Amino acid sequence: ALPISTFLSCLGFILLALLFQGIIEPTVVTVSVANGISNWGTGFIDCGALITNLFNFPISRGEIMIVQKTMYGLGSTFLALSFDAFFSPTENYIGYAVYVTVIIFFAGVFG
Repeated sequence: ALPISTFLSCLGFILLALLFQGIIEPTVVTVSVANGISNWGTGFIDCGALITNLFNFPISRGEIMIVQKTMYGLGSTFLALSFDAFFSPTENYIGYAVYVTVIIFFAGVFG
């Protein structure tokens, strides 16, 4: 499940980067499809990791789920802040989409 979710998430963010560059025409349908693909992949990552952790820690399921869902929710904040720290905090949507793609790819391959 992790290779499929990594591929879908990276594909969605690459499509968003192409939309921001103007290579693909940004219509409601194309933006919705790109965002839907990236959200579908990140949902797979979340579900796969959650089920694995619940299986590996059967006694403390509640605490594991709370910690993981909290970290998953804080992930977007971490990505935004780390992008602003390493790059200029301008409206660089293309760079942000590529940055998130690289982070998800390395997390999916090495995580």
